Amino acid sequence: MSDPVDYATNEQAFAEAQIAAQLEEQRRARERDSGVTHCVDCDDEILAKRRELMPYATRCVDCQSFVDRLDRRR
Repeated sequence: MSDPVDYATNEQAFAEAQIAAQLEEQRRARERDSGVTHCVDCDDEILAKRRELMPYATRCVDCQSFVDRLDRRR
């Protein structure tokens, strides 16, 4: 028998995995549709300074921070 904490932890892990999968799907779709000047997740413009410092960046600062937080939780 699982206790409520285990159940909640599993539910949260499942929800985070779903979010990560959705973000990856959106990233791939936007990568096909938009240029490197716009975020692959939210389609906002990536600031010129960020593109200059990180020419390989595909996400705006906010979206990259969100993805980094998700990765740290895994």
